[in-house]
Amino acid sequence: MPKEQQSPELDPRIYFRSTPPPEVQRILSRPEFANAPIEGWFPIPTRSEKREFTPLRVLEASGLIDAHQLLEPFLDNPIFVQTLRTIDVFNGCRHVCDTCLADALPPTKMFTLHSLEALFSDPRFINMLQKDSLRFGSSGDLLNHPQAITIATLALEATQSLHQERLKQTEDKKGHRLKIMTNYRLNNELEIDKLIELGEANPDRLRITISLPLNRKDTVNHQFSSFVINRPHLFDPKKLKYDKDGLIDLTSWYSKNRILGIQDVRHPFLLFNIGRTLPDEVRREKVSDGKLAENDSRLEEQSGLVKTYLNPEALWLQMYVDRQHSHTTRLFTPFTSENVNALSHLPFHPDFTTPPNWPGGGGAEPVVRGTRHTPNPIPTFKS
Repeated sequence: MPKEQQSPELDPRIYFRSTPPPEVQRILSRPEFANAPIEGWFPIPTRSEKREFTPLRVLEASGLIDAHQLLEPFLDNPIFVQTLRTIDVFNGCRHVCDTCLADALPPTKMFTLHSLEALFSDPRFINMLQKDSLRFGSSGDLLNHPQAITIATLALEATQSLHQERLKQTEDKKGHRLKIMTNYRLNNELEIDKLIELGEANPDRLRITISLPLNRKDTVNHQFSSFVINRPHLFDPKKLKYDKDGLIDLTSWYSKNRILGIQDVRHPFLLFNIGRTLPDEVRREKVSDGKLAENDSRLEEQSGLVKTYLNPEALWLQMYVDRQHSHTTRLFTPFTSENVNALSHLPFHPDFTTPPNWPGGGGAEPVVRGTRHTPNPIPTFKS
């Protein structure tokens, strides 16, 4: 196994199933929700405890999941109309970076291309998508999939109707966009180039963010510097800046192509100490202390707010919490036909358009010295 793909040391926090914050427990403890079965609350969106790296050929043989079949129980439920904006095609990430906000484990399951074709051709699924955008890449990487470019093309074509509809309804003329967050590795340069070509053919539809790791060694970062230098049609050589280690400093990156962004964790504006991280002494060798900042107030303000999320493990309710309730500041629990009503009474995160049929409405609640006070009923956020 290549050294950059070795799994990190076993972290006992993965196995800790947390309880949600008090304001959420109060809602879910209402008498009408008493019998709603909730499997548990996970800091990462998987039930797997497997940390060994699974070869792709093994996943293709024994880890294939039918996306359409997984979502079938929910496609006719009006509660889910316009709820979904984030999808991963794996239940983990094959990169296993030393630093990972999501603390993603190596994947054990993946969606098949055929099932995604069936899903995106189903108008009920298109109706489930939020109208502004669809994102691939939260706790996984689309480009790890052997048919990644085909899947991205499929998603663009299938959401064209949402794009045209949104163009008619918005004054800023920003239609529906496909957002792909991926990770640079030397062995996926060809896929990144193809993805950028797809974006250049659809400049009003596709946005690509390439993430660079903060690993123990800077091998990947040096390789990306070569990637940048060899593509002057994307990056202006005159505007590149280098740091003391000889790496291109992409804190204020510049790309000639407006579809492309860079998220360089090695040169962050702000680095959260959550998820899977390097030891402090290692990070301080690479990132100045001033950039190792926390923002607890922001985490408290969004505690208890939710959205939906799909990967090959489940259709999940994703909840944002503070670090006391999850080391990733997120909790996940699988939707079932029996718990949808209860879980959908939690307030939707105001960073996303509140779905029209979501009983919990949306919006943040006031925070007083770190303790949230839940009025009844929950105020609705107007987006």
